[in-house]
Amino acid sequence: MPRVLVCDWDETITTKDTTSLVAQTAYVHKQNLPPFDTFVQMYLDAAAKFAAQKLPRSSVEEEEQYQRRAREMEMVSIGAIERAGIFSGLTRADFEAQASQVVLRPGFVQLVAKARETHTPIYIVSVNWSKTFIEAALALHGVHGIVVRANDFEFDNNGICTGKFDRQWDIRTGADKKEELESVRAAHAAAHVIYVGDSSGDVLPLRVADTGVVMRGGRARDAFASLPALARMAPGVFEGDFFDLAHAW
Repeated sequence: MPRVLVCDWDETITTKDTTSLVAQTAYVHKQNLPPFDTFVQMYLDAAAKFAAQKLPRSSVEEEEQYQRRAREMEMVSIGAIERAGIFSGLTRADFEAQASQVVLRPGFVQLVAKARETHTPIYIVSVNWSKTFIEAALALHGVHGIVVRANDFEFDNNGICTGKFDRQWDIRTGADKKEELESVRAAHAAAHVIYVGDSSGDVLPLRVADTGVVMRGGRARDAFASLPALARMAPGVFEGDFFDLAHAW
C-alpha cells in the first residue's frame, strides 16, 4: 500500500520551537517597535482566560470543540500584531535569513531520503507563522519537494510584507491541523497516512491518521494519558523518533 508522511514542524522536525525566530525577524530589521513581550503577555492573558472557562475535554467530540474554541485565544495576539504592523515592510529574504538558525532533529533528513526511495509524498502541517521560513530552513538542510501547509505573511506585488497574515492559510489549532490532515487524506485516498507530532495540538491528527507517531518525549504522550477517550480510540499511535521511522520504512 502506498504511504503518505505528514509531520508537524516545531519541536517535531525542529529541536525547539521556532516561532521566536520568525518574530525576531522584525526586530532585526526594524526599530522603535513595541517589545515583543507585550504580545507574549497578551497571549498568556488570553490563555489564562480561556483556561478559566474549564471547558470539558472528556470525549473526542469535546476535545475537538475545545481545540476549535482555542482559536479565539490564539487570535488575540495575532490581531494585535497585525494592527501594530510589526512585520510590515519586511521581505521574504528577511524571513529566509532567519532560517539559518534552525536546528533539525537527528534522523529527519535520513527519513526523508528513505521516503524518497519509495516515492512517498511528504507534507508538513504547522501552526508556525511563516511557510517561507520553514521552506528556507528545509532548503538549507538539502531538503526539497516537501509540501508545506502553514501560515504565512501577505506580500504585495513588490514582495514587501503588508504586516498582515495571508488568509489563504489559517492554521491555528489542533482542530485546524486535523482538517489539513483530512485534506491530505482526500488527495491520497488509497494511501496509508502516517502523522508525526509532539504536542497536545497534535492529538487530533495523531488520532485520525492510520498510524500516529508521538515524537519521543513529546507532550502529546501526556495529552493522550490525560484524555482516556482519546487513548481508547488511538490503537495506532506509537512513540518513537525519526531514526525509528527510517529503520522501519
